[in-house]
Amino acid sequence: MKRLRSIILGTVALLVVFSLGVSNVAASVNIPLQVRISPQHYEYKGSSLTNYQKRLSWYDSHTTTYYVTYYDGRMYHYTGAPFRATATDTERVNYYLASGRTSQTWRDELSVTGVFGSDVQAGSITLRR
Repeated sequence: MKRLRSIILGTVALLVVFSLGVSNVAASVNIPLQVRISPQHYEYKGSSLTNYQKRLSWYDSHTTTYYVTYYDGRMYHYTGAPFRATATDTERVNYYLASGRTSQTWRDELSVTGVFGSDVQAGSITLRR
């Protein structure tokens, strides 16, 4: 009986030590900064696209304030603005095909800087007649 009790107590002690070690390793995992434009590439059939928005998101494991810049293909928004949130919708933007053109593509770009670095993602908005 004493031997069984010693085995059980030893097993429980090992499980406790092991679980503490695993939780410390999990807590120290670094998630690098990741940014996302959603949808990344958008194509619209028509000569104008009005009040168009994209979803911008970013995340890493250490930053509490992110510095965000977004270029919509024509102008910059949030130029280095601090964000505590990890996502936002872009401002509403209108895109128009120039007269005589059958298609046009605007390249957009999201740039975010966090505590340990920065990341960029590019996308596009395309209009086709």
